[in-house]
Amino acid sequence: MEETREALGDYPIIVDDTATIQPFGLALTLLKRGFHVVRVEADACAPFDRAHLEELKEKLPEGGELPADSQFFGCNGQTAS
Repeated sequence: MEETREALGDYPIIVDDTATIQPFGLALTLLKRGFHVVRVEADACAPFDRAHLEELKEKLPEGGELPADSQFFGCNGQTAS
């Protein structure tokens, strides 16, 4: 995974719920490994992915852990903040 992260550098990553059943979990995993995740697109948040969404809320720009251009969207298109 480190080789991929280095190859992508600061390339912005958007995770879409059509790519995975746990878009918030995937985004969180990528963030924790240093990828530049800037957005999650999801029409809904499955109950089993809710904890990941909640953890992402803690990593919004106000916490200083995400890039300023980050925009996380939660369930039904609502902003996760």
